[in-house]
Amino acid sequence: GELVQNLSPFDEAIASQALHLHLTKKGPLEVAQLDRVLANARPAVAQGMRAAWQAWREQELARARTTK
Repeated sequence: GELVQNLSPFDEAIASQALHLHLTKKGPLEVAQLDRVLANARPAVAQGMRAAWQAWREQELARARTTK
């Protein structure tokens, strides 16, 4: 998408931060959606966003376990 295109000049760390902000503002993102968006992304952008998504997902799962 547009976010991925705008991040193309940046590194993995910036892409990770951008996805974190996106998830914070827009809410959950399924892995299938992420895969589609990252299909044509630069490797650094894809790696950063995947790492951020994985960290976010693990946090959400941990939060769900503690609220039960």
